[in-house]
Amino acid sequence: MLSVSGWSPFCHQLAMALPGAPTTNKQVLDKYLQLEQPDDGIMAEYVWIDGTGEGIRSKCKTLNAEPKSPKDCPVWNFDGSSTYQAEGSNSDMYLYPVALFRDPFRRGKNKLVLCEVYKYNKKPAETNRRKTCAEAMEKAKDTHPWFGIEQEYTLLDYDGHPFGWPKNGFPGPQGPYYCGVGANKVYGRDVVEAHYRACLYSGIKIAGCNAEVMPAQWEFQVGPCEGIEMGDHLWVARYILHRVAEEFGVVVTLDPKPMEGDWNGAGAHCNYSTQAMRGPGGVAEIEKAIEKLSKHHVRHIKAYDPREGKDNERRLTGFHETSSIHDFSAGVANRGASIRIPRQVSEDGCGYLEDRRPASNCDPYSVTEVGGGTAGQNLILISVTLHTDLGDMKLELYCEQCPRACENFLALCASGYYDGCIFHRNVPGFMVQTGDPTGKGKGGDSIWGGYFEDEFRESLKHATRGIVSMANNGLDSNGSQFFITYSKQPHLDMKYTIFGRLIDGFETLDSLEKVPVNPQNYRPETEIRIRSVTIHANPLAV
Repeated sequence: MLSVSGWSPFCHQLAMALPGAPTTNKQVLDKYLQLEQPDDGIMAEYVWIDGTGEGIRSKCKTLNAEPKSPKDCPVWNFDGSSTYQAEGSNSDMYLYPVALFRDPFRRGKNKLVLCEVYKYNKKPAETNRRKTCAEAMEKAKDTHPWFGIEQEYTLLDYDGHPFGWPKNGFPGPQGPYYCGVGANKVYGRDVVEAHYRACLYSGIKIAGCNAEVMPAQWEFQVGPCEGIEMGDHLWVARYILHRVAEEFGVVVTLDPKPMEGDWNGAGAHCNYSTQAMRGPGGVAEIEKAIEKLSKHHVRHIKAYDPREGKDNERRLTGFHETSSIHDFSAGVANRGASIRIPRQVSEDGCGYLEDRRPASNCDPYSVTEVGGGTAGQNLILISVTLHTDLGDMKLELYCEQCPRACENFLALCASGYYDGCIFHRNVPGFMVQTGDPTGKGKGGDSIWGGYFEDEFRESLKHATRGIVSMANNGLDSNGSQFFITYSKQPHLDMKYTIFGRLIDGFETLDSLEKVPVNPQNYRPETEIRIRSVTIHANPLAV
């Protein structure tokens, strides 16, 4: 069996068999790895998530002593223009160490250092989902949220063909491969075994592994982990997987549907529980959590792959042990549901739920933040529906983060203030604005008769389509007008108060964006109005 840092005949034969695959002599490398390493020369491999939201990058730094915690590792930097995270004219990005693991490749006192990425202005990078996830987990810490993620992946030859598959055909139909044994049923077990041992050595909370339904597809499980630890451990486990596969000359893909046709896709099923769910009678808490999850299906789908659901569209078809991407469902032992309650949990009356929707290339920070955050929250969910000439749009409000903006908005909704308001400014690709009863874009008062102050939050970003923010004329000049974004608009962050997001009715927003406008002032050529507003929960409005 291959050792973690060794080179087996199998690996050499594989690399030689791959046309164009670069090869090196691992036996020569081993001679140098055996050299004595000084105590004041510790190799720390800094690991981070790049601008794609799914790619992993790393580089090495020498430390003069063995770090015992992330705080012992200095902040570092890198060229963000080469990782899809910055422009060449302002390319330096910062790496903030947040988690420390033993290095299974260099061994000894050497470390893997997981980092958060920050921009030149010391604000989180767009793909730094860890910061807001950590904030959410801190709020939920009294519920003791546990997570476990089942990471599926597929092994490919260097040419992109599934490893072990016939070059001019396909293997036999699915059936004998899941948890299979034998050279004609499983492909690439050496990679899997090496990865497992490397994770154990590093301190990753790896729980198991198995061959999956499609040949050359595998799964490993990480957990249970509490809070932010889930994302930290899974990202480093992914890094180790890519590094191990690199030594074998094999490519790992986390594509949710690597092969079209009658083949299973790849997911990252997330198991979740709180202390109350795990206790006696916890199944009642599980059912409450599922009810909360059912109200946020669209929002969660957007968070469960790096392309806001586009990747999962290929996988969540209602076939091959998946639910439909368009519908929320739940059931006991049902692998065709969005949420599965394991049969043992149903029989025991307590335990956990399994969210089967996350894609294999999901960001676990996003999954645990929005999924666990929704299922475990005890806050009253406040939402409103704008009934417009083109259809309905349902908005979730951030009353806890922005109480003044939400109090103002809800009170105006309750009083009928917005009834009849037109969407007076509509900039395709940017945003649509409304909330001025005069229809001119210069009017509108708050419930206090004048302006009210901004409520900027580092955790709230104009990071996607459907963000709802107050319009203003400068600092602390909020009144009644608001806008909804058509796309990510990071230049608006910390300049406009975000107080909600669109959670349903994206097709209405799509229709709004297509309305013809005057190119001089972006006023719609046809007036589109808010007919009325329905408040679904309203403890703030008077």
